[in-house]
Amino acid sequence: MPREEAKLAAIHQAHAALDDEELRIRNHLKPTHFSQRTRDVLLLVQQGLSSPEIARQLCISRYTVDTHISRVCAKLNVSGRREAVHVALRLGLL
Repeated sequence: MPREEAKLAAIHQAHAALDDEELRIRNHLKPTHFSQRTRDVLLLVQQGLSSPEIARQLCISRYTVDTHISRVCAKLNVSGRREAVHVALRLGLL
């Protein structure tokens, strides 16, 4: 039983840490911190498009697409494009 309680305590602590991180991001970022082009890129990522597909659709370089994505990941403190979309949606930034 003590082992199960320790597991539950660890889970609650992890959730609290995520909530703290979300609050920090929410307080730091506002929807205007993402340009319309960045929002366009993220919405196309959400639809499952690759960087080259997004680049073709928006008439920009695939490297520009990757730059938008990497800057969003840095601002949101996430490691991947799907996670960036998920967090941006959750925070109301898209």
